[in-house]
Amino acid sequence: MISGTNFSATLSVVIFLFTLASSLTLLLILAFATATSKRWRIYPKAALLILLGGYGMALAAFSFVSHDRVLAVGEEKYFCEIDCHLAYSIAEAPSQPALQTNAPANERALTVVLRTRFDANSISARRPKDVPLTPNPRSVILLDSNGRSYAPSFPQPISAEQHPLTDALLPGASYLTAISFTVPRDAKDLRLLVISSTGPERVMIGHEESFFHGKTYFRVD
Repeated sequence: MISGTNFSATLSVVIFLFTLASSLTLLLILAFATATSKRWRIYPKAALLILLGGYGMALAAFSFVSHDRVLAVGEEKYFCEIDCHLAYSIAEAPSQPALQTNAPANERALTVVLRTRFDANSISARRPKDVPLTPNPRSVILLDSNGRSYAPSFPQPISAEQHPLTDALLPGASYLTAISFTVPRDAKDLRLLVISSTGPERVMIGHEESFFHGKTYFRVD
């Protein structure tokens, strides 16, 4: 199973929530100690520094040992939804979009078809198998070998086989989403990055969106 993390997503969430709750508790204790007695406020202050320092070291360590990966057409990248997993993949090689834009001569348009699949084998025992899942919001970015990034240029028409990335789906089901881009004609080694667009991923241990962490891309061109 290929994902954008190099640490257990569930443990990462648990550790983050524990660190957040503990930090808030220590801050309250520190405020109370400061207001009542300055003699023992050093203890919650030291505990807070140790807690945040340890978390920061773990965050940096998992980012340091991470590396970029580029997946081929058909290879899946998994996203953890706590009690189940969604798998994303490039369903087919990019093509010219059905709707053409008035792009300048030095630009070209392409369409990437992304498949979203609800892995039925990843469901936890406590989750009913007949309950649909609405994916967490995703951001989709196209990058080239020069580090330039491109946002989707316009949405494709949604047909019976194509859905927006926010559509709910049942375990075992999948759907396609056509995403169009306009890029310079000299753009090479195009890679698609699909990431979560909400939540505290920037400060979660082992997550690809954390600082300096390697990313898992899809090869496009």
